[in-house]
Amino acid sequence: MGDMNDTIKMIEGHSAELDSKKEKLKEVVLESLGSNVERMRWMLNSTVENIVMMPMATMVMGNHEMGNEDTNPKE
Repeated sequence: MGDMNDTIKMIEGHSAELDSKKEKLKEVVLESLGSNVERMRWMLNSTVENIVMMPMATMVMGNHEMGNEDTNPKE
């Protein structure tokens, strides 16, 4: 009977150790995902900003090439 109690205690110890490792792994994964979300958000914002600015830059370049220094579009 003593051997069985020792085995149960050993299994419980290993189970607690695995639970601890599982929690640490979960924290690392969540931290990594959070970091990736921030990078993706930055890239998306940068891309959207570039897309929005593209027509303005094209218009300015077109006006400059035609000798028209007025970069404000006429309504």
